[in-house]
Amino acid sequence: MLDTSNLTLDPYAFSRDALTEALMSRRGAAFVPSPKLDLCEWSEQHGVLAQTAAKAGQRFKPTGYQRGILQAMSDPKTRRLSLLKSAQVGATQMVLFGLGYYLEHDPSSVLFYLPTKEDVQDFYKDDFTEMARDVPAIRKILSPAGDNWHTRRTLKGSVVRFRSAFDAKNFRRIRARAVFLDEIDDDAYNPTGNTKEDKITAASERGKSYHNAILVITGTPGIKGESRCEAEFLKGDQRRYFVPCPHCTEANGSELDGFQHLEWGGPDVAYGIKWKKNQPETAHYVCKHCGKKIEEKHKGWMDRNGEWRATATPSEPGYVSFHISALYSPMPGAAWEKCVRFFLNANAVRHEKPGELKNFANLWMGETWEDRTGVGRRKDPHDLEISKTISYQGFRVPDYVRFLTAGVDVQRGKDGENGYIECSIWGWGAGERGALIGHWVLDTHDPSSPMAWEHLTELLSRRFSAENGREYQVKAAAIDSGDDTYRQEVYDFAARNSMRNWFAIKGASTPKDQIWPKAPSRGKGGMVYSIDVSAAKHVLYRRLHDEPGYPGELQFPIEWPEDGYPIDTTFFERIASEHPHNANGRIMWKKDGARKGRFGNEPWDCFVYAYASTHALRQMANGKIYTVMMSQPKTRTAPPKRPDAAPAAVEAPAPEVAAPDATKPKKALRHKRRPRSIIASF
Repeated sequence: MLDTSNLTLDPYAFSRDALTEALMSRRGAAFVPSPKLDLCEWSEQHGVLAQTAAKAGQRFKPTGYQRGILQAMSDPKTRRLSLLKSAQVGATQMVLFGLGYYLEHDPSSVLFYLPTKEDVQDFYKDDFTEMARDVPAIRKILSPAGDNWHTRRTLKGSVVRFRSAFDAKNFRRIRARAVFLDEIDDDAYNPTGNTKEDKITAASERGKSYHNAILVITGTPGIKGESRCEAEFLKGDQRRYFVPCPHCTEANGSELDGFQHLEWGGPDVAYGIKWKKNQPETAHYVCKHCGKKIEEKHKGWMDRNGEWRATATPSEPGYVSFHISALYSPMPGAAWEKCVRFFLNANAVRHEKPGELKNFANLWMGETWEDRTGVGRRKDPHDLEISKTISYQGFRVPDYVRFLTAGVDVQRGKDGENGYIECSIWGWGAGERGALIGHWVLDTHDPSSPMAWEHLTELLSRRFSAENGREYQVKAAAIDSGDDTYRQEVYDFAARNSMRNWFAIKGASTPKDQIWPKAPSRGKGGMVYSIDVSAAKHVLYRRLHDEPGYPGELQFPIEWPEDGYPIDTTFFERIASEHPHNANGRIMWKKDGARKGRFGNEPWDCFVYAYASTHALRQMANGKIYTVMMSQPKTRTAPPKRPDAAPAAVEAPAPEVAAPDATKPKKALRHKRRPRSIIASF
């Protein structure tokens, strides 16, 4: 305290001492370091929810599971952090605040990767710029000018660089203490250019010169066995968020004391998400320990009292990894009822749209998709022959079949041999139940000869009979024009037979919204339909290798037409000669072994094209023709012969046309509009 005893003796000395004391006090306050906060504390103190959030503009309040992730992201002991996540868990918000923390509170050089340049630009514009505007601590330190959008510096000396993972050069010549990698299962993280270097390893090298470097990896998983997100999670200590049951605290002496991490469960286990049949609004969670029902209203209490627990030993010191699913999320869109509703809808269309179940696993559970295409259920060709061959003759169509389609593959010859045409004719019943009628190899004439196309015309025009006497003809056919050698011949043949619904097709280079397009495109020399061959293969591969008796079952004849290709072991080797495999996170189709003589997997391709033709029928007349063909035959009840006899269901005969009554005056004839050519053959 300032001494005032000499005030009357020396006023100048008194003022000088007072000024000196005030300056020393102010200087001391300026050099006192601000309190050290972890990322969770910093986010609570400075964080503001984005405008796209449900509570936009409000102060950020982390959930229980977010606290542990945020704290680990700023822990000096953490060297590598991976987050295996679903959607709707607030991961983007946590990553944003991580960037803010290393710019404002712990000034550092930061490097942030997203898959593509467009992703980077969108993130900067929609997320980072919004945080810089709404969070005062960030707004005050950003350099006002002199920066590009992809490089932002601050008045505290920190800098953040936004880069695309697709461009390999973005993983060179840049150093950063904190490196963030987002959505690492995207194809953009595959090796590109002339380098085969793993991009995650290359990103970790960016912080090698810092003693306190940290690498943060986040993403939603993809396919099991190929997911980088899952691989990174397994390298860490595999932390899961354990929450208490509101009904038990000791759980009969269990070492978990009533704690458990939330799981989907499934029909084979007693715990997990459960609901009454076809009533997703009854969704609840069944405790793994006491078996009691946990309601949605308990989720908040469980989250606040939960804790992260490591379940494995990390591959290297300082490597922490987290898994979190939408089952924990407090967001309205992640309610258990909506989770169940999404699962039921995805399961209902699992045969036509298997990607929906993949979305459920990835986006709701934060887990990899293990069976996107039937991998793991693949049968040996010999087993296929045994399980799929049914006692019906190929020239006798099974009674359940409603219509026929054909798939045609045109191949050029090798080593001076003629080219050839292969054709499969398939019958389709209710639920897309399929029966092979026969497979033919037309190799007498090269496809450059008109005779080859005459033979194909004869085959596609052939009539096939069922045991009940009903006759069938091919209602639609798809002819592959992919081989440049005979492309014009295919276009010309399809043009001549457009009224018969014989179409020229080619495989689409990119995925489509549906297997068969709404309209053809003009190729070089004719009209062609660009079909999603890969999507069709996904559906058929699963059905081909599944067990008998399932919806959409496939059957093959034990006997075949005399001029047809034998449906024997060689045929099954050919139709099963292609299988899906994962190439850097993308499903590709791979052929097995060598060709069988001059022939390869043409039966498989013909099968795919015949199935695609059924989707062509769906496009006609808004699908009415397809619906009629797939419907069950109408039945009527025949009158009993005796009073005590039970009525018998018989197939209704075709209605008879009454003869005109000559006594009635004839009505004036009215001009009828000519039917659309696309359905003329029906």
